[in-house]
Amino acid sequence: MALTPIPNITIGQEYDQRYADEAVHYDALRPMADFFGRNMPVHHHDRFFQVHYINSGMVRVYLDNRQYHQQGPMFFLTPPGIPHLYTTEEGSDGHVLTVRQQLVWSLLDECPDLGSIGQITPVCVATGHVSSEARHEVARIERLFDELGAEFAAERKGRDVALTTLTLLLFISKFRLSANSLKAQHVRHDELMLFHRFNLETEAHFKAHWTLSAYASALNVT
Repeated sequence: MALTPIPNITIGQEYDQRYADEAVHYDALRPMADFFGRNMPVHHHDRFFQVHYINSGMVRVYLDNRQYHQQGPMFFLTPPGIPHLYTTEEGSDGHVLTVRQQLVWSLLDECPDLGSIGQITPVCVATGHVSSEARHEVARIERLFDELGAEFAAERKGRDVALTTLTLLLFISKFRLSANSLKAQHVRHDELMLFHRFNLETEAHFKAHWTLSAYASALNVT
């Protein structure tokens, strides 16, 4: 039996069709979690970067084969095409930013000191535990997300340019903070096998929006 490929989620088609052709999409974490669920099964975003900034609550995230279990405040950056899944605690809040890869590529072309396209990897940063020198970048990111949310919700003149500018500033700060990325937790062979089995189950039942307990039952685990 042929396996269904890992689902590709295009936010502008499956979640908010008003912005299907836009380079930048922003929303608060809670409404997106209400729509997709707190236990987000494995998926990827073809040709899109995505950033999750979690203000509070515990997060468990797999970025490809990297596992992180971290209390907010934190953020994780997912490059285009990287399979990922995550679970956020009920009541946790934050921001979700989805950006067409061309916008980020253009930034790296102009600012090669931030890194090269081929060097970009998934990043997970506990923003409450960065170095003292990096704290101003964290404060800047928090202000920029507030500005981005306000700009995205409004229909003011110059909106597209404002969204692009705020997004580029956010990515500059996130690339600067990438040196503070957490070390991924070791994944044992049996854990990796369970992760692969979980991927197969989510591929088979993604559209049914199974709960985490349903997947646990299917995998015979707690």
